[in-house]
Amino acid sequence: MFRIAVIVVCAAAGSGLASGQEAARDVKDSSITQRPAVDQAHTGTAPPYPFEALRDRLEGRVSISTCIDASGKAFAPWVAKSSGHAALDQAALDWTANGMRFKPARADGQPVAVCNYRFVQEWKLPESGPPPAPGGPIHVRGLDGKELTLTRKPTPKAGSMRVDYPASAVRNRVEGDVTLQLCLDVHGKVTSAEVTKSSGNDALDRQSINTLKKVDFHPGEVDGKIVAFCEFTYFLTWRLPP
Repeated sequence: MFRIAVIVVCAAAGSGLASGQEAARDVKDSSITQRPAVDQAHTGTAPPYPFEALRDRLEGRVSISTCIDASGKAFAPWVAKSSGHAALDQAALDWTANGMRFKPARADGQPVAVCNYRFVQEWKLPESGPPPAPGGPIHVRGLDGKELTLTRKPTPKAGSMRVDYPASAVRNRVEGDVTLQLCLDVHGKVTSAEVTKSSGNDALDRQSINTLKKVDFHPGEVDGKIVAFCEFTYFLTWRLPP
């Protein structure tokens, strides 16, 4: 997720203007009649999430201060406040310099270069997990082979589901939906997991199985009695940030 909040501060002016262009003014200079703004139409929705940060499940907020020339291009960006993670900080700098476009500042109606324009980029990891369950009864099969109708469906216990996006899928920007059938014992442990509808990517399919085998569920019940069963359908949705 990419969210921008504009914060104006004072700092030393940067350099990077083409020869012959007017020196950049401070964004708080009294001559500035219109401050810069992010040009969403030419910037896009979000920067690519750094691979290392996805792998290590890093999140954070980076405060960037930058100069913006009269055409709306950023130059000389620097980290005014770190996220605490070098990968996120560097990705924010790269996106500022190479991916973002701005509506330039203006003085008396004319576009001008300014420095010390600050914004905050927030990095939030994508969420992968089950979509909302459809309504209606949940049919499973007991260990004796008889069909059962659950009156309380199993749900993951808080904090027990850790979804780690496969590194190869991150590199290749692969997404997908996986449908699985699980067997659960009376303690809510997954004793078997099988893919019944593939995402089309082996890495996502394998990781779905590995993920669910480590999850602790609240056990399922039939009329108040905890039961073990199989053929419980579960979904995992894998999505990367834009």
